[in-house]
Amino acid sequence: MVTTLLLLAHVLIAIGLGIKIIFRRLPVGTSLAWIFIVSVLPIFGFGLYMLIGDHRLGRKRLKHGDLVRSHYQQVLNIEDGAVTDAHPAVQTSFYKIANIAADETGFLIRSDNVVDILSEPENIFSRIIQDIDDAKSTCHLEFYIVHPEGRVLQVFRALIDAASRGVDCKLIADHIGSKAFFRTDWPERLQAADVTVIDSLPTGVIKTFFTRSDLRNHRKIIVLDRWISYCGSFNLADPDYFKVKAGLGKWVDVMVRMEGNASEALSVVFNTDFVIESAQKKSVDEIPPLPPISSAVQPALTHKRPIQIIPSGPEMRTSIIFETLVSSIYAAQSHIRITTPYFVPDESLLLALTNAAKRGVNVQIIVPERVDSFLARHASRSYYGELLYAGVSIHEFRDGLLHTKIILIDDEVCYLGTVNLDMRSFYLNLEITIALHSQDDCRAVNEILNRYMAGSTVIMPNAYLDQNRSRLSIFRENLVRLAGPLL
Repeated sequence: MVTTLLLLAHVLIAIGLGIKIIFRRLPVGTSLAWIFIVSVLPIFGFGLYMLIGDHRLGRKRLKHGDLVRSHYQQVLNIEDGAVTDAHPAVQTSFYKIANIAADETGFLIRSDNVVDILSEPENIFSRIIQDIDDAKSTCHLEFYIVHPEGRVLQVFRALIDAASRGVDCKLIADHIGSKAFFRTDWPERLQAADVTVIDSLPTGVIKTFFTRSDLRNHRKIIVLDRWISYCGSFNLADPDYFKVKAGLGKWVDVMVRMEGNASEALSVVFNTDFVIESAQKKSVDEIPPLPPISSAVQPALTHKRPIQIIPSGPEMRTSIIFETLVSSIYAAQSHIRITTPYFVPDESLLLALTNAAKRGVNVQIIVPERVDSFLARHASRSYYGELLYAGVSIHEFRDGLLHTKIILIDDEVCYLGTVNLDMRSFYLNLEITIALHSQDDCRAVNEILNRYMAGSTVIMPNAYLDQNRSRLSIFRENLVRLAGPLL
């Protein structure tokens, strides 16, 4: 009797989840994989789907996301100063792609910006601390990883000093990525100094049944006085201290410092996240205003650079960053240069890259030789053969964990930010990307990629022919690759 009831419960759960999966309109392979798992694995299949199968951030967050963003965009009048197709620095095909992204996010290309591309940790920390010291009204920081050691403590002290002189200071830190931070007394010390600290996307056993625990806030944003901002792959973590015992070398990142009206879009992203994560989300009347722009921080801009801000994540209606990147790869005419620590593409992205190489576009991919994820390392290598056969060149970076995320296309547009080339970044995490449309900025990024290339080893195509590799290696990599669509 008990066995019959358990079997009946399993059948009903499998049917119910199967119907739910079908209604989600996932890729066919992903849907079939989940239906198979929940059908043949009683209890475990259901538990696995509840943990990592459903893209749930909670009904309240989804309900308020569009409302808060729309409110801020109306206040900002975001179309003021937007770039048109007549702008000399913006290539026409990428302008059209940018407009598709703008339809989803509300953020058009803005032209009144000064850009500094920072690739050395010492320079990144010194500029951030100096800008916090100079802030007049607001210091808003949002990071996936906040690691309270080394030069990060100097940032904390700068925030405390800023708060003491009346600057509105806020720090949003992801609950999982910043667990080392939340286990120290630093959150309480910052709060005591009037620095607001938000624990982003907190997890728990009960929460797992209502929100998916592995959907993370992967953004790295700093906005000061609504005019100066930072965005890139750099976490609030000192490479001299962060994961030094992991045997991967120092983390290598890029951060872009911007002065100008693109920072307003980052203000909207930060404030939206803050409102949704905090208690101030019941009505538009309770949404705090955007910080004012002090005239003291608006110098004459002599080198105006066009920039678009592209937020993405499961709280958006579509996977807009995936569409943008794939469309841009198909639009490439001469070369594509990519660096990412986690390279696990789906069929569409893989086809776009191999198609570009086959039609004569020079496609280069730089990945770290050693990475902190077993699944990502072996899944990435399962794609090497197809890419190399199509003519894509692959380079493994030796001098540390290359954590930078860049896609540079034709020296016409550069996508730089927090997005890895994997399904987690495209569909699951809260991410942020900046699109640099200036050829000068693209050339500066190209020089950084040249330095990465100089510290890399090229993968020879013969090394990834099946006949030259062990059956065990091929099986292991292809087995791990199967997990990609489920993430």
